Amino acid sequence: MVSDLLMVLGFFAILFVALVVLSFRSQKGKNSPDQLREAAERGDVVAQFALAQQLSGTEAFDLYLSAARQDHIRAQLIVAEAYLTGRDCPLSQTEACRWLERAAELGASEAQERLAELVPAEPDLEPEVPQATAEPETALDHELANMLAKAEDGDVEAQYQIGIVYYHGEGLPQDYKTALHWFEQAGLQGDAEAQFNLGLMFGRGEGTAKDIKKSVEWFKLAAEQGHEGASEILKKMIK
Repeated sequence: MVSDLLMVLGFFAILFVALVVLSFRSQKGKNSPDQLREAAERGDVVAQFALAQQLSGTEAFDLYLSAARQDHIRAQLIVAEAYLTGRDCPLSQTEACRWLERAAELGASEAQERLAELVPAEPDLEPEVPQATAEPETALDHELANMLAKAEDGDVEAQYQIGIVYYHGEGLPQDYKTALHWFEQAGLQGDAEAQFNLGLMFGRGEGTAKDIKKSVEWFKLAAEQGHEGASEILKKMIK
């Protein structure tokens, strides 16, 4: 009788261990890169963020950006900081502020504090008086037209900004080749941020054939002007 009872207990003990192992393997499979990637490609925002945390470089940034577009607050904060530092993406305070504002609208206090640091509030001098304004799209078209005209006249800041617009496709169709052209115009005039972006684009083959030699040349020009992001990337490339 005792031996039969021990056999039964032993059987259930083995069964329990087997179930635990199977459960562990099943759970581990759900968090594997392949499973996460499959879910991320389907648009699963949680999977996109989780997979981004396991990756690095532009692949991670693209996943964070996809999650940010689906209002994932932590992803929005990460994307904003990336634009502020130029890590794995072109340097752009405008884009950084845009993502911080979006996160702040969703209630992220950290985003509100960061925005306050970047854009100090101006004192209210007088009440705002409603005025007739052009339609948003018309106003945007007018602003872009003015920026493009300045860029064509050789304004280095306008050349850099129009490059950013084309790179991200904000207000104009995304066009890496045209973005590269305007970054080159600004870079040739000594704009360090444009030079840094050229280093990234030639290194990735965006808007042009991949060219590591040119990538290094542009990073060096930016680094010589004290651009920290370019200096860090050069150190890694030399290693």
